Amino acid sequence: MEKQHLDLQTRLRNNDKKALEEVYATYKNAFVNYGLQFKLDTEDLIDIYQDSVIAMYQNFTTKQTQLEKSSLKTYLFSIGKHKIYDRLKERKQFVGTVVTEDEYEEITLEEKVLSEQQQQLRKFFGRL
Repeated sequence: MEKQHLDLQTRLRNNDKKALEEVYATYKNAFVNYGLQFKLDTEDLIDIYQDSVIAMYQNFTTKQTQLEKSSLKTYLFSIGKHKIYDRLKERKQFVGTVVTEDEYEEITLEEKVLSEQQQQLRKFFGRL
């Protein structure tokens, strides 16, 4: 991980308000652009972004969070993504579920023998 990001994390853990401002300004536009794919308006996305930055900052200051495998941006966007999902659920705009792993059972289909009538229909439909 880049030294600059590690330094920024240290500053956040030390309750550095300038570091908070730096994070806020650095990722705001990228987050809003990311959030537009969820069909929320810009004002909602800015509110969600602010809530996400606050949650991230609290995690650094109170829990002394240390990111070892992800970047600060990835961590912040992950918090924001979940807040976006929450907002969509509140508005009942969220359709489907978020799949974290592919869990499925493989099935085997038996080959079906077509009747003479079905074979003729297939032949005629093929000509259309």
